[in-house]
Amino acid sequence: MDQSEKLEPEIEAGIHKYGINPESVIAIMANLAIGLFMIEKYQKCEVWSRKLIKSSAKMKPKLDIQKGIHLLNLIAVLESGDLDKLENAIRSSSRFLHQTYEGKTDGFEFLVLSYIRELVNAPSGEVRRIYRDFRTFSGRSQKFSAHTGANWHG
Repeated sequence: MDQSEKLEPEIEAGIHKYGINPESVIAIMANLAIGLFMIEKYQKCEVWSRKLIKSSAKMKPKLDIQKGIHLLNLIAVLESGDLDKLENAIRSSSRFLHQTYEGKTDGFEFLVLSYIRELVNAPSGEVRRIYRDFRTFSGRSQKFSAHTGANWHG
């Protein structure tokens, strides 16, 4: 069991017990979701991502955190393999992104969403190619960001 997973119950109890300010709660929840994703605990990552998404209206996290958590949730649900949840997550994230970008659909997040939609609808023989294309795309995005100092996720 990884440290993130071991600390999860204590973190949740501490958030409720100590009256931590909203900005710190957002950071804790986001970091826990990311940590769980990194150790491939996708279902737990999804739980924490959804908690943060649902609490966004009340806590008002920064927009970059909201966009990142939506993408993290999508990929965690994809990795969990629950197609019904994935379709719901795609719709939810799509609505959020359309509201955020006021109808513009050319941002990084929409490209990720497009790859995920393509994976869901792909015949089994195409899945490997789509994953490979996505990895190439994400690798180029990271290199561009590192090289230019650009904020590649909008």
